[in-house]
Parts: sequence; structure tokens; C-alpha cells
Amino acid sequence: MRNDLIKDMIRRSLFVMASASVLLVQSCGLDDPNADRDEFIKVFTSLNAEEEAAANPAITGDGSVDQLCVGTQAGEYKIFVKTNSQLSAVWQDGESSPWASVVSYEKSSKADYYEVTLRVKVRSNEYYYSRRTGTLMLIDPSKNLGKYVRVHQGATARLSQTFDWLKYGSVDPQLEDETPFEKWTATQKGYNYTTSTPAYCGGKNGYVKLGDNDGHGADFVTPFVDNFRLDSLIMVTFKAVAYVAPDGTKDVNKLKIEVVGGGVIAEDASTSTTITVPYFDPESENYPTDMFADGAYVLFVKSVKGNEISSNTRIRFIAGDTSAQAPVNNRIMLDYIYIRTINPKIDQPYYEQNGGSGPDKIRYFGQEEEETL
Repeated sequence: MRNDLIKDMIRRSLFVMASASVLLVQSCGLDDPNADRDEFIKVFTSLNAEEEAAANPAITGDGSVDQLCVGTQAGEYKIFVKTNSQLSAVWQDGESSPWASVVSYEKSSKADYYEVTLRVKVRSNEYYYSRRTGTLMLIDPSKNLGKYVRVHQGATARLSQTFDWLKYGSVDPQLEDETPFEKWTATQKGYNYTTSTPAYCGGKNGYVKLGDNDGHGADFVTPFVDNFRLDSLIMVTFKAVAYVAPDGTKDVNKLKIEVVGGGVIAEDASTSTTITVPYFDPESENYPTDMFADGAYVLFVKSVKGNEISSNTRIRFIAGDTSAQAPVNNRIMLDYIYIRTINPKIDQPYYEQNGGSGPDKIRYFGQEEEETL
């Protein structure tokens, strides 16, 4: 009895396997998922990208892309689709209120090409460029056909710091109630910023203060970032303003920035530059919360042969003389330090838009005010 049951189970299993094999062969014969399809979908960032790729031996491939960047400014951006199918264009991202939308998908003047118009929100009302990503879905459900294109806004951050973990004294920069670096907690020092002047580099409420009212200078150095070894171009953004005393007396307003450990400043291949920063405005209606309003800066650092960006690369901010007490004060408030990697093949041309290193112009490049969806 038991042997008969076993034999019957084996026969049933063999029948099921044989039936499945027949169905598989039939399915492959009718609709092989691995076979070449007549339909195609290619995405380009310009209408002539395919011809430009064909004419330029340095460009590999046909010029089509699977990912692209739109600008951090609000506005409309064109994406070009080459296809022989009737597609729909749908936008999706992870925000509670989507940061982009499809305005139109229509035929182009060029055969087999369509234009997608995306309307994009500004990345931030502040000088903030860290990346967010959405997906442009080009789909034809009737043919089980689709292409998903990653659309980025902003650049990939390697270091992001707002110093919200500094809670010493008040926000008001005129009050000398900062706590020197040497007295920061172990947790705060664990963020791995360093200084050669621990007595004169102070923590305030949400930002760093360099220098004191006795003419001592100070420096502040960013931590090591291992992924810098992958980069050939980085964009350093920060905010800095100089001190104004309650009686209106102004400090020297110079800030020196050094690149140490690998890499050079993009404009002149030097490893340091000095900028003149604005003063905070004690008479502002929103003082002191708007103290950094006019103090946004961008510094571009690149690799050159023999001096490449590496995991040892750090940025050193210096106010005044760190080796001797000066007869004049040079107090600088420093905040919002971000370092982002730039991929010239994908990212927007930040360097060109800002006109190189200097005051941050990227936020308002090509426009004066925010557009909304």
C-alpha cells in the first residue's frame, strides 16, 4: 500500500514537471522576455546629444543617459526622449509634497523624439545644495514597456555640518559667552573637528567663533573624510561674517582658507586664499538670527597631478594670526560647512554658474526670485 502511494506521487510529480516544461517552451516561443524588442526608449539631455556623441570619439556610447541633474533653481527643464512607442511621462519622488512635476510630454520637431518638460521647485530658500532624487517614469503599460530615469537636484554631500550641537552661551555674537574648544565635551570633540588654537576657537549657540577680543587669532579644521579619495572636484560651501562691537567698532574682516592634505584651489592651483567677509548687522530687524544672511561662500577644490584630493584632504579656516597676539582683533563667526563631490558628467555646472570660488551666486543663478509649482 505504502509503495503504491509513493509510486503514484512520483507519477504525479513527473506529469507536473512535464506540463510545466511544455508551457515554458510555448511561452518562450511566443514571448521570450530575453529576446530583442522592436520598441526602444532612449533619454538625452539635449536634442543633439546623439549626433554630438557620434561626432566625438572621446564620448563613449550614444549620448543617452540613465540619470541626470536639473538645476537647484526653480524653473522648467527639458528632457528629450527618443522612442517608437506611445509613452506616458510620470513623476515620482519621496517628498510629502513632490519637488517636481511633469508639465508636458509632446512630440519634438525631430522624428522619433519627444520633449518632457519638468517644473522643478527650488532646492532650498537657503544656500543649500545637497542632493535629492526623484524618478521620471516613461511607460507604456499596454506593452509592459518602461524606462525609469533618476533625476537629481543638488550634489552628493561628503560632509554636512550646521553645528546645531553647539549650545554654549547665546546666539548673539556680540556677547562674549562662547566656550573655548579645549572645554568642549568629548561628544562634541567626537565630531573630529580640530584646532591648533583651542583657547581661542570658541563654540557659541549653533556656530563657531574664531579669535577673541585680545587680538588672538584662531583656526578650525574639518575632519578627515574617507570618500574624498574617490573625488577629483569638490565644492566647499560655508557662511562667515565678521564681528561688530556694541559701540559700532569693527574687527578686521579677513578669513584665510587653506587646503591641506591634497588638492588645490581650482582657479589658480594654490593651496590657500584669503577672503574679505561682510559684517553681521546688529541693526537688522531679525538680528541675530539673520547674522549670516550676506555671508555665503563657495570654494572649489580640484585634483592636479602630484597633488590629488585624498582621504587626508581637509579645509582649514583661519582668522587673524595664530602664532602671535595681534594689536587688532579679527573675530569671525563660521557656520554651515558643507563639502560636496561634483561629477562634471552629471551635475549642474556649479563652477561656471558661480564664476569660480567666491561669494555664493548659485542660489540665484539666472533668476531673481523663487518660482513655485
